[in-house]
Amino acid sequence: MKSLQEKIAGYQYVLANPGWTTGDGFMINHLTSVKTVTEGLSQATEQLAVEQSRLAQMQEKAQSIQDVLAGLEDRRVALIRQQAAEQNKVYQSMLVMNGQHTEFNRLLGLGNELLQQRQGLVNVPLRLPQATLDDKQQSALTKTERELALSRLKGEAYGKRACPAGVCGG
Repeated sequence: MKSLQEKIAGYQYVLANPGWTTGDGFMINHLTSVKTVTEGLSQATEQLAVEQSRLAQMQEKAQSIQDVLAGLEDRRVALIRQQAAEQNKVYQSMLVMNGQHTEFNRLLGLGNELLQQRQGLVNVPLRLPQATLDDKQQSALTKTERELALSRLKGEAYGKRACPAGVCGG
């Protein structure tokens, strides 16, 4: 575009300072005709207009791209803020949960301590050491054990007489 602008400026200078001209429009100082310079100026101006139009289209496209990029950047920032807010919620929730777990563990510890204290107070069945028996007590105990064994044997013998040869179903 700069070369076109320089070309146009050159044509305009030639037309502004034609110097000596002949009858058919030939400029002696510039060794060209007014018609040739005018046509060149017209072509250069048309080319400049086309280039400026292309430049304007490219600038519009660049602006459109920048608008899209700005929209994407705004969306990215919004998503980052949303994610930061969600992470903050999770962090706050974890802090609350941690506090609740700490309180739960404290209460559990207190409960365990209370159970231990109560277990110390519970009446455990008292087991007394076996006392030594004198001779009279020992003989009575032995006699009772013999009588129990004898009664069992008599019961078995009576049961066999009452049901001979397994007829009773036993």
